[in-house]
Amino acid sequence: MKKDCPLISEEDNYYYIPMNMSKYHHEIYRKVDYAFFCLDLKNNKCQEALCNCDRKVAECWSALPNVPNLTICLSCYMDDARQFAYVHIKGLIDIQNLLNDQTDKADKIIMRGADNEELMVRMEVALYSIEQCHELIEKIDLSFNELFNETQARVIAYGKTAEEFMTQNRTTEAKAYVQLSNHKNTIINLAIFEYLKERKTTFSIIDKLHHYVHNLKNLLRL
Repeated sequence: MKKDCPLISEEDNYYYIPMNMSKYHHEIYRKVDYAFFCLDLKNNKCQEALCNCDRKVAECWSALPNVPNLTICLSCYMDDARQFAYVHIKGLIDIQNLLNDQTDKADKIIMRGADNEELMVRMEVALYSIEQCHELIEKIDLSFNELFNETQARVIAYGKTAEEFMTQNRTTEAKAYVQLSNHKNTIINLAIFEYLKERKTTFSIIDKLHHYVHNLKNLLRL
C-alpha cells in the first residue's frame, strides 16, 4: 500500500535523499550499460566514480526550486519507482530465489558429506544454474534498458511540449508538462537505483554459490 505523503511547506527549500540511496550514474539515462558494468567492478576507481556520482546527485537535488503545497515524499517516489520496474525487479528476485535454493542444497551436502558422484552432480547443477541465471539477467537488462529509454524519450517530449506552450503564453499547460516531466524523470532515475540494487544482490548470491561450488570440489576424494 502506498504511503501518505506530507505537504511541503513554503519554508522548505530542498528535498532530501540520503546519499547511500543514490548509487546511480549521473547520466545513467544515456549510459545504462556503463552503469551496470561499473557496479559489477570491485576496485577503488569504481568506488571513486560512485562517490563523484553521489556528489552530482546531491548538487542536483539541492538545486531544485521550492514548490509550496506540493504533495511529495521519498517513500511515495520509491513506491512508484519499484512499480515502474516491477517486472524486471521481480525477475531478479526470482533468480535470487533459484540461486539461494542451489546454495542451500550445496550447504546441506557440505554439512553431511557425500560420495564423489553426488558431489559432482550438485556441482554441475549449481554451475548450470549460474550459467542460466547470467543469460536471464542479460535478457532482463535489455528489457529494462528498452523500457527506460522509451520512458526517457517521453520525458524529453514532455519538456519540448512545455517549451512550445510557453512560447504560446499557455503558462498553465506549460507548467503542467514541466511537472509531469520532472516527476517522471525522478521516478525512472529512482527505478534505476532500485533495479541496480536488486541486480547487485543477485550477483552477490552468484558469488556465494561459486564459493560453495569450490567447497564441494574440495570434498572430492581422489
